[in-house]
Amino acid sequence: MVALSVQYRLTSQPGVTIADCVRDARSAFRWVRSHAGELGIDQARLAAGGGSAGGHLAAALATLEGLDDPTDDVSVSVKPAALVLFNPALQLDSPRAAEAAALPDVAALRAFSPFQHVKPGHPPTLILHGEDDTTVPIAGTREYAMRVTELGGRCEVVGYEGQVHAFFNKSPYVERTHERMELFLAELGWIPKP
Repeated sequence: MVALSVQYRLTSQPGVTIADCVRDARSAFRWVRSHAGELGIDQARLAAGGGSAGGHLAAALATLEGLDDPTDDVSVSVKPAALVLFNPALQLDSPRAAEAAALPDVAALRAFSPFQHVKPGHPPTLILHGEDDTTVPIAGTREYAMRVTELGGRCEVVGYEGQVHAFFNKSPYVERTHERMELFLAELGWIPKP
């Protein structure tokens, strides 16, 4: 496997909007796809993933349209062939989230909500989520998975009992979530079975 970690702007930085973050993710994915040959990456097996806000941005690649940097070559697809998400923010529909994103209301925020924009052809997705996450409750993740499934896609949610937001950053869950991710990629035929 080839793994890349990309930098993107954060809404906590002065003057940065959620649209800027999504544009950064789209630009980064286009860069990777455009350089796949020299990086030894099979474009048919180009996945995206992330945790929390990074999970939101990865899901945004598969669901949101038209948030492109004006310098991007928009002929380069931003749609991943698979997603692996950790406690992702998928349903952006609360006044608190709108305020955090510096948007005037929930209606404006929904333009950036992957849940509101799921469509047929969604890539196979694995979501690893803490059952006791109060930052991004798992119920919204399960609703997202149900919507993907209803539209003919594959979306599996694995809940981890007693775990909160960002649980996957510490042992033994780093190892457990990575093992589950490897199994998912093997099920897709991308890597040998562990």
